[in-house]
Amino acid sequence: MELDKGQHSIKSIMTPKWKYIFNHQDDTEQLYKIDEDPLELYNIFYKEPERCRQLRERLVHWVLQSKKYPPKKRSVTLSLDEEEKLRALGYIQGK
Repeated sequence: MELDKGQHSIKSIMTPKWKYIFNHQDDTEQLYKIDEDPLELYNIFYKEPERCRQLRERLVHWVLQSKKYPPKKRSVTLSLDEEEKLRALGYIQGK
């Protein structure tokens, strides 16, 4: 998954057990064990450095491969409610 809003760019990769998120704006990483924490309440990035490294490598590989077949750019207009929800989850910062 990739979310771009202005100069903010967030990329993530998921497996049945894990969700890894990288925020290009501030170089932060998040890791959630989604089979135990489906609401993504507990970022366990610091507890699982090896898992983060593995998922980061898979994400980088995917990004590099996807440039061969770039997706069509689409403009999406979010409702205020959708934008607030994404902001609350940390996907969007500021106003």
